[in-house]
Amino acid sequence: KGYGQPSVSDRGAIARNGFSMDTRLVAAAIPIFVVTIAIELWGAKRRGISVYRFFDAVSDLGCGISQQLMLLLTQAPMLVAYAAVHERFALFDLGRGPLGLLTAYILVDFLYYWWHRASHRINFLWAVHLVHHQSEDYNLAVALRQALFTHLTAALFYLPMAFVGVDVVLFGIVLALNTLYQYWIHTEVVRHCGLLEVVINT
Repeated sequence: KGYGQPSVSDRGAIARNGFSMDTRLVAAAIPIFVVTIAIELWGAKRRGISVYRFFDAVSDLGCGISQQLMLLLTQAPMLVAYAAVHERFALFDLGRGPLGLLTAYILVDFLYYWWHRASHRINFLWAVHLVHHQSEDYNLAVALRQALFTHLTAALFYLPMAFVGVDVVLFGIVLALNTLYQYWIHTEVVRHCGLLEVVINT
């Protein structure tokens, strides 16, 4: 590999870097979550529609907080496992440059789609994922309504990226960016995104 053959402790450090970047990006977005939820409430009120119920929103936030606490226990070990597979079995060394970043972005988006689709089709995966769909409202707070073990089922879908040669740090960063992107599309207030509807998930 381009960075040599890391030891077990090196793999842990590399995975911690990916985990740290992932958690920092999500933590940095919390003020944005608060502001955008307030804007959504304001926009809904101007239109005369109701998109929030207090207890439902509290449940959304409780699920989000619980999942983030679970990630503190499970995400680093998952990234260490990813780094170990990458080190031992990667077919290519894509590095951390533009090629690695572009590949990571495309594969995270592609594999997220298949994980999400499978989570609606396969009973076991649905049992994990359905918490996200239990709200009767559709708003930005619902994006935070995540199940405790969602990331564990998704990890299996992302593992092929390690075989392709996507670096664990890039994987952590792009996964965090994908997670943040999924947030803003959970709203009824924005009805249409024009030409973007043709090319991206909206």
